[in-house]
Amino acid sequence: MEYEYSLPSGSVAETPGADDGYDWVPGPWGECSDVCGGGHRSRAIHCQLRSSLERVPDYLCAPRRRPADNETCNAEPCRVGDWHPSRTHLSIKHLNAPSSLQL
Repeated sequence: MEYEYSLPSGSVAETPGADDGYDWVPGPWGECSDVCGGGHRSRAIHCQLRSSLERVPDYLCAPRRRPADNETCNAEPCRVGDWHPSRTHLSIKHLNAPSSLQL
């Protein structure tokens, strides 16, 4: 029994030489989504050929070595009065107010 396969042109990447390979390249981190209390930020990641720095499809890079593309930032607790345009209210997380006080 014999099998024959056809693949579209360009669908198979060449194996890099001994001195070459593929690397994940992280872009710069974006701005944090919040100034305190735990925001998030993200960045673009792409795969490139080490010798030419040419961008290549992500499947050519080792998935387990891919750097994180998002993280928590500004995790410190907010203080009373902290405000940022992304927040819709002032922080009152650390007020020691009686539980009967209506805010």
